Amino acid sequence: MVNPYRSRWFYFSELLTIIFLFGIVTLLQYYQHTPPCALCVLQRALFAALGICFIVGTLGKWQRCGQLLLNGMIVLLSILGASLAGRQIWLHSHPPALSVITCDASITYLLQVMSWREFLSDAINGGAGCVRHELQLWHLSLGTYALACFVSFGCLAIWQLLGWLCRPQATNKQ
Repeated sequence: MVNPYRSRWFYFSELLTIIFLFGIVTLLQYYQHTPPCALCVLQRALFAALGICFIVGTLGKWQRCGQLLLNGMIVLLSILGASLAGRQIWLHSHPPALSVITCDASITYLLQVMSWREFLSDAINGGAGCVRHELQLWHLSLGTYALACFVSFGCLAIWQLLGWLCRPQATNKQ
Protein backbone atom coordinates (compact mmCIF):
# COMPACT_ATOMS: atom_id res chain seq x y z
CA MET A 1 0.00 0.00 0.00
CA VAL A 2 1.25 3.46 -0.93
CA ASN A 3 1.68 5.92 1.92
CA PRO A 4 0.34 9.30 0.68
CA TYR A 5 1.56 11.13 3.79
CA ARG A 6 5.20 10.62 2.80
CA SER A 7 4.49 12.46 -0.44
CA ARG A 8 2.73 15.26 1.39
CA TRP A 9 5.74 15.91 3.61
CA PHE A 10 7.94 15.79 0.55
CA TYR A 11 5.88 18.50 -1.18
CA PHE A 12 5.61 20.52 2.02
CA SER A 13 9.40 20.60 2.46
CA GLU A 14 9.80 21.77 -1.14
CA LEU A 15 7.15 24.44 -0.56
CA LEU A 16 9.10 25.68 2.46
CA THR A 17 12.21 25.83 0.26
CA ILE A 18 10.34 27.98 -2.29
CA ILE A 19 9.15 30.32 0.48
CA PHE A 20 12.73 30.56 1.79
CA LEU A 21 14.03 31.36 -1.72
CA PHE A 22 11.47 34.13 -2.20
CA GLY A 23 12.39 35.55 1.20
CA ILE A 24 16.13 35.59 0.43
CA VAL A 25 15.66 37.11 -3.03
CA THR A 26 13.31 39.79 -1.73
CA LEU A 27 15.68 40.62 1.13
CA LEU A 28 18.67 40.91 -1.23
CA GLN A 29 16.69 42.94 -3.74
CA TYR A 30 15.55 45.52 -1.20
CA TYR A 31 18.82 45.50 0.72
CA GLN A 32 20.86 46.24 -2.41
CA HIS A 33 18.15 48.40 -4.07
CA THR A 34 18.36 46.51 -7.35
CA PRO A 35 15.30 45.83 -9.50
CA PRO A 36 15.18 42.35 -11.04
CA CYS A 37 15.85 41.85 -14.73
CA ALA A 38 13.28 40.24 -17.03
CA LEU A 39 14.93 36.80 -16.79
CA CYS A 40 14.81 37.03 -13.00
CA VAL A 41 11.11 37.84 -13.13
CA LEU A 42 10.46 34.86 -15.41
CA GLN A 43 12.42 32.60 -13.06
CA ARG A 44 10.43 33.91 -10.11
CA ALA A 45 7.20 33.20 -12.00
CA LEU A 46 8.38 29.61 -12.54
CA PHE A 47 9.29 29.31 -8.85
CA ALA A 48 5.77 30.56 -8.03
CA ALA A 49 4.26 27.97 -10.40
CA LEU A 50 6.37 25.29 -8.70
CA GLY A 51 5.13 26.59 -5.35
CA ILE A 52 1.54 26.17 -6.54
CA CYS A 53 2.33 22.60 -7.59
CA PHE A 54 3.82 21.95 -4.16
CA ILE A 55 0.73 23.41 -2.45
CA VAL A 56 -1.49 21.15 -4.55
CA GLY A 57 0.72 18.18 -3.71
CA THR A 58 0.68 19.02 -0.02
CA LEU A 59 -3.07 19.49 0.28
CA GLY A 60 -4.26 16.70 -2.00
CA LYS A 61 -4.38 12.99 -1.34
CA TRP A 62 -3.16 11.85 -4.72
CA GLN A 63 -3.25 8.37 -6.12
CA ARG A 64 -0.92 7.02 -8.79
CA CYS A 65 -2.26 8.96 -11.79
CA GLY A 66 -2.40 12.26 -9.90
CA GLN A 67 1.14 11.79 -8.60
CA LEU A 68 2.41 11.06 -12.11
CA LEU A 69 0.70 14.14 -13.51
CA LEU A 70 1.84 16.41 -10.68
CA ASN A 71 5.46 15.24 -10.75
CA GLY A 72 5.49 15.46 -14.56
CA MET A 73 4.39 19.10 -14.27
CA ILE A 74 7.11 19.76 -11.69
CA VAL A 75 9.75 18.23 -13.98
CA LEU A 76 8.52 20.33 -16.93
CA LEU A 77 8.58 23.57 -14.91
CA SER A 78 12.02 22.68 -13.54
CA ILE A 79 13.39 22.15 -17.04
CA LEU A 80 12.00 25.51 -18.18
CA GLY A 81 13.44 27.24 -15.12
CA ALA A 82 16.83 25.57 -15.48
CA SER A 83 17.00 26.66 -19.11
CA LEU A 84 16.23 30.29 -18.16
CA ALA A 85 18.75 30.22 -15.30
CA GLY A 86 21.34 28.66 -17.60
CA ARG A 87 20.70 31.41 -20.14
CA GLN A 88 21.21 34.04 -17.44
CA ILE A 89 24.49 32.44 -16.36
CA TRP A 90 25.60 32.33 -19.99
CA LEU A 91 24.75 36.03 -20.38
CA HIS A 92 26.83 36.80 -17.28
CA SER A 93 29.87 35.07 -18.74
CA HIS A 94 29.30 36.21 -22.36
CA PRO A 95 27.79 39.72 -22.20
CA PRO A 96 26.30 41.14 -25.39
CA ALA A 97 28.12 43.80 -27.38
CA LEU A 98 28.38 47.21 -25.74
CA SER A 99 26.08 48.75 -28.35
CA VAL A 100 23.28 46.45 -27.21
CA ILE A 101 23.62 47.30 -23.53
CA THR A 102 21.35 50.18 -22.67
CA CYS A 103 19.42 51.16 -19.60
CA ASP A 104 16.55 48.77 -19.04
CA ALA A 105 13.05 50.11 -18.69
CA SER A 106 10.97 48.80 -15.82
CA ILE A 107 9.27 45.49 -16.37
CA THR A 108 5.87 47.03 -15.74
CA TYR A 109 6.47 49.52 -18.54
CA LEU A 110 7.73 46.80 -20.90
CA LEU A 111 4.61 44.70 -20.29
CA GLN A 112 2.40 47.72 -21.05
CA VAL A 113 4.21 48.58 -24.27
CA MET A 114 5.07 45.13 -25.65
CA SER A 115 3.11 41.99 -26.33
CA TRP A 116 3.93 38.87 -24.31
CA ARG A 117 5.81 37.39 -27.28
CA GLU A 118 8.03 40.46 -27.65
CA PHE A 119 8.62 40.61 -23.89
CA LEU A 120 9.67 36.94 -23.76
CA SER A 121 11.94 37.40 -26.77
CA ASP A 122 13.62 40.43 -25.21
CA ALA A 123 13.94 38.66 -21.85
CA ILE A 124 15.59 35.60 -23.37
CA ASN A 125 17.91 37.69 -25.55
CA GLY A 126 19.04 39.54 -22.44
CA GLY A 127 19.81 43.15 -21.76
CA ALA A 128 21.69 45.39 -19.41
CA GLY A 129 19.76 44.09 -16.42
CA CYS A 130 20.73 40.49 -17.15
CA VAL A 131 24.43 41.30 -17.49
CA ARG A 132 24.79 42.99 -14.10
CA HIS A 133 26.19 40.90 -11.26
CA GLU A 134 24.80 43.12 -8.53
CA LEU A 135 22.64 40.53 -6.78
CA GLN A 136 25.12 38.06 -5.35
CA LEU A 137 25.29 35.86 -2.30
CA TRP A 138 28.66 34.36 -1.30
CA HIS A 139 30.19 35.49 -4.61
CA LEU A 140 27.71 33.54 -6.73
CA SER A 141 24.98 35.17 -8.78
CA LEU A 142 21.36 34.44 -8.03
CA GLY A 143 21.10 32.80 -11.44
CA THR A 144 23.55 30.14 -10.27
CA TYR A 145 21.47 29.45 -7.18
CA ALA A 146 18.30 29.40 -9.27
CA LEU A 147 19.86 26.84 -11.61
CA ALA A 148 20.85 24.64 -8.67
CA CYS A 149 17.35 24.87 -7.18
CA PHE A 150 15.58 24.11 -10.47
CA VAL A 151 17.83 21.11 -11.08
CA SER A 152 17.28 19.92 -7.51
CA PHE A 153 13.50 20.23 -7.77
CA GLY A 154 13.54 18.41 -11.09
CA CYS A 155 15.73 15.58 -9.80
CA LEU A 156 13.62 15.18 -6.67
CA ALA A 157 10.43 15.08 -8.76
CA ILE A 158 11.97 12.43 -11.04
CA TRP A 159 12.97 10.43 -7.96
CA GLN A 160 9.42 10.73 -6.62
CA LEU A 161 8.03 9.86 -10.06
CA LEU A 162 10.19 6.74 -10.32
CA GLY A 163 9.11 5.75 -6.82
CA TRP A 164 5.47 5.88 -7.88
CA LEU A 165 6.13 4.08 -11.17
CA CYS A 166 8.10 1.24 -9.57
CA ARG A 167 5.56 0.54 -6.84
CA PRO A 168 3.14 -2.26 -7.57
CA GLN A 169 -0.45 -1.17 -8.04
CA ALA A 170 -2.80 -2.13 -5.27
CA THR A 171 -5.38 -4.71 -6.28
CA ASN A 172 -8.72 -5.18 -4.65
CA LYS A 173 -8.68 -8.82 -3.51
CA GLN A 174 -11.62 -10.05 -1.54
